[in-house]
Amino acid sequence: MTPEERKEKFKSQTDSLYAGLGRFVVSFEELIAAMRQMISLHVAQVPAPHHVRQQHIANIFTADLTADPLARTFRSILLLSLESYGRQEQLPIIDKLLSNLCSRIDSINKKRNTFLHGTWHINYASMDQQDFSEAKGFKTTNTAKGLRLDKLVHTAESFLEAAEECLVLKDLVGGFSICLLFNEDLLKNYGFKDKKMVKLEVGNQ
Repeated sequence: MTPEERKEKFKSQTDSLYAGLGRFVVSFEELIAAMRQMISLHVAQVPAPHHVRQQHIANIFTADLTADPLARTFRSILLLSLESYGRQEQLPIIDKLLSNLCSRIDSINKKRNTFLHGTWHINYASMDQQDFSEAKGFKTTNTAKGLRLDKLVHTAESFLEAAEECLVLKDLVGGFSICLLFNEDLLKNYGFKDKKMVKLEVGNQ
């Protein structure tokens, strides 16, 4: 590999890493926006024209919430809405679906914290390095046992996989919330596949 080829490869592969990480950041915020929007819609179940003001009030309360308290608020709001759901016999399964959804949101939030608060060494390479497809770094955390150092290694593909999970969760958050809002049959629309909550396709319900 010539120096020019190495330089071109370095730029191409590191650009992919930056782009993958950036796409994750944008996708994660789409998930956050979806939770905020669904909270405001559920809170605004009051007669017109007061529903618009209720949405605005809900947005005020959630505006400064970080991802973790926002997700817990989202879950509580949906559990409250489920109290008036028309098919109470479905609640044991629905509770498992909601638990799975919220567990995945919690997991992706932990990944987000690692991605955004980790120290990455993407734009560096040793003199004899020929492959630049891995983003390496570290994240330090103070624990009850002292300082913990976690070494980080990711690729553009793993950043993009995490971004895709954000978009999947965003669609589940919105779809599930709207179904509940209009008192539709949740179990005709949502179920489990490979132990994960999914939107059921027509013909597989």
